[in-house]
Amino acid sequence: MNISHLIEEIQEAFHKVRGMPCWNLSCCTVGSTLSLQCGKAIKTEGLRGIDIEGECRILVWVDWRLETDGDAICSSTCTEDQIYEGAKILLNQTIESIEIFPPVWDATITFSSNIRLKIFCTSLCEPDTMTNWDFCLGKTSFFFGQGKHIEKGERSRVLRGYLENWYCVQVLK
Repeated sequence: MNISHLIEEIQEAFHKVRGMPCWNLSCCTVGSTLSLQCGKAIKTEGLRGIDIEGECRILVWVDWRLETDGDAICSSTCTEDQIYEGAKILLNQTIESIEIFPPVWDATITFSSNIRLKIFCTSLCEPDTMTNWDFCLGKTSFFFGQGKHIEKGERSRVLRGYLENWYCVQVLK
């Protein structure tokens, strides 16, 4: 698949998530990792039994910042308490748009109330064992990172590979 066709697929997937509410947020100890669950709740079977996850899941593994027009709310470099308190603002907000910036795939996710999650793809060197951020919709995942690389794959790669080893210190619902 060529890169322009893949970017078209990604843009189409981003368009489909407009209006989806964020109903679950996990803040983890792995580099202040963020996991957002949006849209309909879906039951899945994993290694730990039945899980509930969003039809759209966004996993951020790299530096990020949450902001509004007039203020920075929190970032991946804040303390766990600051992240917990600041990130709660995303709950019940709906996704308005997602924009990516080639060639390293930084992103801005804009939510209702003009809240923005900015993702900074800092993992540039190849080979890297982890993506910068992942976007899952239905059974399809898009992986952004490992230098300037992007990839389309199965959702199970994210869910059963990375997440089974996570230790989340805060889960907000």
